[in-house]
Amino acid sequence: MLPSFAPHREIFDLPDRLAVVTGAGSGLGRMFASVLAAYGAEVCCLDRDLSTVEETATDITRAGGKALAAAVDVTDEVSVRAFASVISGQGRTIDILVNNAGVTGLPTRIHEMDDQTWTTAIDVNLSGTFRCTRALLPSMIAGGGGSIVNISSIMGLGGFYPGSPGI
Repeated sequence: MLPSFAPHREIFDLPDRLAVVTGAGSGLGRMFASVLAAYGAEVCCLDRDLSTVEETATDITRAGGKALAAAVDVTDEVSVRAFASVISGQGRTIDILVNNAGVTGLPTRIHEMDDQTWTTAIDVNLSGTFRCTRALLPSMIAGGGGSIVNISSIMGLGGFYPGSPGI
């Protein structure tokens, strides 16, 4: 699963770096984890579905990279803090955090949306990013700094419009 390309290795060489990617069980999260591993980072692949992140981590290690999988639900403060405790308990520090977990494809028009659907979208897409950053930032500070990458949807720039898919 590691990409065969490795352009700009002189800029993006990441050996001895620990990266955390949320939503790494599929889609962009799986790709981010694979690319970080291709550049030498050890990647903690997080997702609420352990089986999918285990697949991601297995693909990365089979291709020669370093990865581990953990079931972490970004909507659950206890789950996020438990992961942060494991990392600090190992004496490790995080160098890269990719907040990628998100839900898309809300099933209805906003004027027909119920509060629970809205709350779920906000809890995963916005509050999950906050929870992970808040819990993992002390590790990054302890290690001397790092990089936080927050992924969002292009829909934030334009949204749906009448007649677009989903409306």
